[in-house]
Amino acid sequence: MAVWQDNLRRLLSQKEVLILHGNVRDTAYIKKNGTLVQGLTSLIREAGKELGYQRAVFWGVFFDHEDKGHSPMWCFERIEPLQGEENPQGREIGCEAREMALLTRWLKDDIKNINQKTMFVINYIDKITPYSPRGVYPKDIALLITLIQKIIENIADNNRLIMIALQDTMLPLEYYTNSPRVAVMEIPIPDREERSIYFSKHLSSMDFSGRQMDLLANITDGLYVRDLENILRDVVEEKSKMPELSDTVLRKLVNRYRIGSEEDPWSKLPLTDPPKGLIDSAEGWFKKRVIGQDLAVDEVVGAIKKARAGVVGLASGQASKPRAVFFFAGPTGVGKTFLAKKLADYPI
Repeated sequence: MAVWQDNLRRLLSQKEVLILHGNVRDTAYIKKNGTLVQGLTSLIREAGKELGYQRAVFWGVFFDHEDKGHSPMWCFERIEPLQGEENPQGREIGCEAREMALLTRWLKDDIKNINQKTMFVINYIDKITPYSPRGVYPKDIALLITLIQKIIENIADNNRLIMIALQDTMLPLEYYTNSPRVAVMEIPIPDREERSIYFSKHLSSMDFSGRQMDLLANITDGLYVRDLENILRDVVEEKSKMPELSDTVLRKLVNRYRIGSEEDPWSKLPLTDPPKGLIDSAEGWFKKRVIGQDLAVDEVVGAIKKARAGVVGLASGQASKPRAVFFFAGPTGVGKTFLAKKLADYPI
């Protein structure tokens, strides 16, 4: 598994309170064997089971309750046994002063219970008690912050409180400043090792070379697992149409999710036939116009051919990167500017 998932389990075993932020809304997370665990809630459940927790209490989760449809988000808490085959149960907390009622009950009863190992999970804590840069809060928010601080101070050693936030910078400092019981951890987007494991798991049986799987891992930097799933689906679909997928095709598939589909101007350059065929007439076209600079012309034409073939910019996968950079030096009148103008004239 990823290092951050190891750290998650380690911190859960060492700290009573854990604040998670960052990539908390990805649809799935990549495990050590390349398979996926669907969503952060499922990941927390798995970690809880492994560490011997008996139940988890989730606050702020949509779910069906007794076939009555979806109830308001903050009016329920979901209690899930982590050990055993019992069905999850929902408990209404009332929509009047709902946050206060739930946190007060947690503080008075639940978090001090030493008979069960329980994980308490609050989703989007940065939306419930948003940070104030002046340190001054409305009365109702100040009371909630105080209750959560008291929960942090009084939670039993066998229980855990997990607070999930989109941004750690939007959390009140009171939760974690000078608090030895609290750890703050960022969940990252998939790193290169995770992406490599994921693509190797699903493409190793489809006659993909290790180099191409490394390429996919390199050019998908910064993408979410949902994007990787879509890219994998597209790659498999393209592979069913053509046995040999070029690196250019792979980069185009990835770029659909990175920058969107774009027209490639390089593909418009003809490979053959005069007056501008790259293979059989490009050198002659340039040398007929630029006299006495054959070496410079050869370098320019070679760069155009590489760009047309898609063998430059392999690592970046970004269409915005330049295909070549030239520095023309020499005295006035030898053809520096003229060659640049002819290069601008060459594409169709």
